[in-house]
Amino acid sequence: EIMSDINIVEIVGRLGSDPNEHHADNGFTIAGMSVATNRSWKDKRSGEWQKRTDWHQVSAFGKRAEWCISELKKGSRVRVLGRLQTDVVEDNYRQRKYYTKIIAHKIGLE
Repeated sequence: EIMSDINIVEIVGRLGSDPNEHHADNGFTIAGMSVATNRSWKDKRSGEWQKRTDWHQVSAFGKRAEWCISELKKGSRVRVLGRLQTDVVEDNYRQRKYYTKIIAHKIGLE
């Protein structure tokens, strides 16, 4: 029996800044965004509410990227559906750095 792997992620959060516009050598549009998601919980020991913000790097391509650039701005509440991708970069000290981002398949205002 062959099982397929699944790499799907969905987040709902707010943009920390306007999308960054980039262009590939062939003119293909790329939009880069930082999306914040928040969660809160009550600390069992102290009884105080705690809050954590996680930042997610999101990339969109082509027509999707163009829509993001024209329609989204800092503070926009978005729903992102996509896949995780981890890139490996070697720094000046030959240390490997790992960067995980979401490649958006669907993105829209929430």
